[in-house]
Amino acid sequence: MKRFIYPAIGSGVFLLPLIARAEDTGVLAILTSILYIVDSAIPALLAVALFFFLFGLLKSLIYSGSEDAQKEGRRFMVYGVVTLFVMLSVWGLVGVLHQLTGIPPGGDAPPLPKLAE
Repeated sequence: MKRFIYPAIGSGVFLLPLIARAEDTGVLAILTSILYIVDSAIPALLAVALFFFLFGLLKSLIYSGSEDAQKEGRRFMVYGVVTLFVMLSVWGLVGVLHQLTGIPPGGDAPPLPKLAE
């Protein structure tokens, strides 16, 4: 039951301004709010991935006598490194796409070329 209550509470907290009509309720405003939340969450996810790596490193160093603890520490380190690699690779690919297409980050696309009339 808790598995369903916590997401509902979290969703309700983010939707309170919409319910109270304290914010514009247009589709564009809702999408802007969602993008703001996602943009805010990315650095937090990077921090969590770094925490997993450092936690695994400390666990494998502190419990160097226990083989099981070292394996678990290595597993955390691998998860952290893979997550960091994937997130930073996607971030880099988006940057390359911005450079190749000429679209500034967060900006509008350039106008489409038109045929001569």
